[in-house]
Amino acid sequence: MTTGRLTFSDSPWPDGHPLDLIELTVRGGSDGELRLHLHAETVPYDAEPPREDAATDSEWQRPGAWVNYGSAIISSIKWDNAGIELPIAADTFTESMLDGLELSADPVKRIKLDGVAEELAFGCFVLGQGLCGDHTIKLSRVAPNTFDLRWTGALAATFIGEEDFSAGHRFELVADGVRLS
Repeated sequence: MTTGRLTFSDSPWPDGHPLDLIELTVRGGSDGELRLHLHAETVPYDAEPPREDAATDSEWQRPGAWVNYGSAIISSIKWDNAGIELPIAADTFTESMLDGLELSADPVKRIKLDGVAEELAFGCFVLGQGLCGDHTIKLSRVAPNTFDLRWTGALAATFIGEEDFSAGHRFELVADGVRLS
């Protein structure tokens, strides 16, 4: 059984949100390369109570703003993003080759906010549609076709007016027992 949480820095939920769904796949890319794809969705933000803090002017830190958007999705699948190219040849691939792999993609200094979002490895919906980058994904094989994973990255909440990644919003997804499909 898969368990996991998605945590956002400085959000009203310091312990993050339980995952409702996580998918891990390997697919062939348009140039014959193999690409890792992930799709993660949380349960609704208000499934657990937020921390009680003093009033804030920051939309990022207001529980009501989060609840208005329902839940989070970070995915290379939902919006047809690129995923991450694997350093493994398609003709020699076995799922055990993913064990211990650490992948990275989309350093934020290279992301152009006016660029084509689908060219990025992943898309996101956190407080509306935003941008995510600076991804690091670590995979540990715990059984055949089953992995524990840790995924970190940066967020730009463009839907609420952020124009770059300077706000320092980060996410961390930790999931155990994720099946490769």
